[in-house]
Amino acid sequence: MDLFIFDTNILIDLDKYNPKIFPSLWDEIISMIEKGTLFSINEVEREISKKDDRIKKRWDEIDKNYGVFRDLSDCPNFDRYCEILQELEQFTEFQNHGINKEVWADPYLIAVGKVEDIIVVSGEKTTHHPTRKIPYVCERMNVTCMDLDGFMIYNKWQW
Repeated sequence: MDLFIFDTNILIDLDKYNPKIFPSLWDEIISMIEKGTLFSINEVEREISKKDDRIKKRWDEIDKNYGVFRDLSDCPNFDRYCEILQELEQFTEFQNHGINKEVWADPYLIAVGKVEDIIVVSGEKTTHHPTRKIPYVCERMNVTCMDLDGFMIYNKWQW
């Protein structure tokens, strides 16, 4: 069974799909969260809180009901995540990009993907500043990464 971890931009992009218009999409998302096959992390939750209060409120409600956000420090592989975070320092542009950010989830998403063999779902593209984008670093770290459309196609979702 494949597991997926969502980046901040995916949770924000999902807001375009109003649950009243796309109820089956949201049913699928909630079902995967309930099964534990789809989740995100507290760093993503913190990024959302810096970007959009309305979207944060929606995801906080989902988290309260279904537990979408995980605290990595509570995970049994926390030490291994920290090792991978150190490996990510080899990506100079990637690392330098996040230094100025108060909250930056990207390295944590990739570390979880690497340690747990989880697919990272991100809307980032490698067309501008490719070496500091999640897909580029995932490829170099041998972590599977896809965008939201790829995620839906991979799971054979159709509406």
